[in-house]
Amino acid sequence: MKHFNPLLIALPCILIALAATASTTNHTASDTATEYRIQAYNNCNQVADIPMTAPQITLYQKLETAQKAIEIAQSPIEKIEQQINAYSTEISAITELAVVENEHTLTINKTLLAKQEQAAKQLENFIAQHQADFDRLEKTASQIESIAQQFEESIKPTLGGMSYQYLQVVGPNTPKNNNTCNDSLAYRMH
Repeated sequence: MKHFNPLLIALPCILIALAATASTTNHTASDTATEYRIQAYNNCNQVADIPMTAPQITLYQKLETAQKAIEIAQSPIEKIEQQINAYSTEISAITELAVVENEHTLTINKTLLAKQEQAAKQLENFIAQHQADFDRLEKTASQIESIAQQFEESIKPTLGGMSYQYLQVVGPNTPKNNNTCNDSLAYRMH
């Protein structure tokens, strides 16, 4: 049986940061490159503003689409997250009470350990009931990771050996006064 991996939720969030900088409106690759630009920043100062190529735009649009897919895949997980946290908190509390150690003694309460095992089994069963949701999220995360890597590889030649702290993609519907110093809107490439 697969076990829930809490890092699974974090990975898509990191990879989606790039897609969050543009609007959710889809455009075709035939859009002119001047509508999509890569802006590089160092210490909140723009050091480059480069038009994107048609293949880069296509990959970027795939990231936007993947963002929507990951949001859909995360939705069922977010709905059960509170229950998972409750089980985890209960297991931790029981464990803390079941095993008490001081300088000279180690006391193990077998009754509490049995209760801990029961709570752990309940958590395992709960996660098993939702395994299809976790599998869907994992598959979607893997797909977005692949697209993000392809996009990153496609823009490396454009950036050459340029020194920057973060990048931002600006699309045709990106707000004009976008806060480029907000790290939550930037895609770190290091």
